[in-house]
Amino acid sequence: MMYPGYNYFSFSPWITIISVVLQVVFWVVVFKIIFSLIRGFSGHHHDHEETCCREGDLDSNLEIIKSRYAKGEITKKGYEEMKKELS
Repeated sequence: MMYPGYNYFSFSPWITIISVVLQVVFWVVVFKIIFSLIRGFSGHHHDHEETCCREGDLDSNLEIIKSRYAKGEITKKGYEEMKKELS
């Protein structure tokens, strides 16, 4: 028996709802991937705080402030404060 608005090839309303939900999920995933790629190529990373202060970086950071002090870019007081902060 045929219902008004339906023909032999019509789908139920649930298929339409599922289709819309899947399309939204698909586009959210696509935009998330694009956003992640753009953010990755631009140099912004979430783990910046974790990687900026590793033990191996301590020596190089001390060398940097030593060279800045030697060039006269920072005062002795500034040098001592930075050195204390890094230790």
